[in-house]
Amino acid sequence: MRIPLRRFWPVAAAALIPLGLAGLALSAVPGPDGSIHACVNKSTGAVRVIDLARRQHCRSSGPGAETALTLNQHGPVGVAGPSGPTGAQGSPGAPGPTGQPGRAGATILSGPGFPPPDVGSVGDFYLDTTTPSVPGGSPALILHGPKATKDWSNTSEWRLAGPPGPQGLQGPPGTPGTLPGVPTCSTAPTITSVVGSTLDGKPPNAGDLVVVHTDTPKPCADSVLRYNWSIVSRPPGSKAQLDFSTAPKPSFVPDVSGDYLLRVIATDSTGLSSEPAGVTISTTSCGANVPTITMRPAVLVKTSAVGPVYSLSADVTSADNDPGKCPTRFATTFSYSWTLTAQPPGSKAQISNPSQASPYLDLSGEPAGSYISRVVVSTGNGTSERAFITIVSPPT
Repeated sequence: MRIPLRRFWPVAAAALIPLGLAGLALSAVPGPDGSIHACVNKSTGAVRVIDLARRQHCRSSGPGAETALTLNQHGPVGVAGPSGPTGAQGSPGAPGPTGQPGRAGATILSGPGFPPPDVGSVGDFYLDTTTPSVPGGSPALILHGPKATKDWSNTSEWRLAGPPGPQGLQGPPGTPGTLPGVPTCSTAPTITSVVGSTLDGKPPNAGDLVVVHTDTPKPCADSVLRYNWSIVSRPPGSKAQLDFSTAPKPSFVPDVSGDYLLRVIATDSTGLSSEPAGVTISTTSCGANVPTITMRPAVLVKTSAVGPVYSLSADVTSADNDPGKCPTRFATTFSYSWTLTAQPPGSKAQISNPSQASPYLDLSGEPAGSYISRVVVSTGNGTSERAFITIVSPPT
């Protein structure tokens, strides 16, 4: 018989005591395997517990012969007893330590156009108050941020004002006026001036909001003036439109550098109209500036019995890259294309790495004479310029 006693040794011992079995050794402990080893006298039925670690064994013969008994079997698991009552709630713990101060909140800045890189700190937001949601539309109030690096190039954008919705239904006719008769004013309105300007009063760049308005005195005290604005001419490729062509002060966004001619007619409540008046809005050339190229003298970098090798280079600038003349959003890069446009008869010379800013002209083994090189410099804004240099190779 095998009875488990790893967890129930006290119960097993208590069960053996009432038997009155002679020779029971309660001082023995379970063996290394968790079992209790005992010996049962074949004649008297007396039980004694032995300790195998002390080399104790059952008697196998003689008057006191015994039968070995190992108690190491688990009985069936009993039914779980009922849950005890819930204990009383413990007293509150001591207050924890004071937390670290929170970081300073972000700042919301604002201004016209895309935020300059030197404006704001990391985590700040910037509200663009002038860029329209659609070309020629009203300002869309674009929120940039949060600023994560030294500039705003990788920030998110949220347009806080959507494009203009569809025109609503015409309202019901108004209540007739209380003045008797019809308007008696017989003088047509006269437009004395037409003005266009940016919000900051500076010359407009492509992409800036321009507001136009007139100075038109009322011909009569009770005159009500209405306006009809239109863009008569615009630069090639432009799709700029007025936001409200009948408003006293409409606006538009020039999308291409150049001249925009606007015309307006004022009409009073009697139906008399003014002569057309106009204004030309000229943008700066920012974004359309042609690069300036200053050729450097060819530098002799190597000479040998078979011929020389020259280094070609040029100084290139653009007003688009001058922050004193143009906003940083117009800053551009340059690309180069070098070619030989003239060389002595029989020459097969070519410019190495012609797309580099400073390529080489290897005249080894080439005939003496004049070599004319041309460089075409193109900008990221779509403009380009070219320049030439003549290299005279002496006889070898």
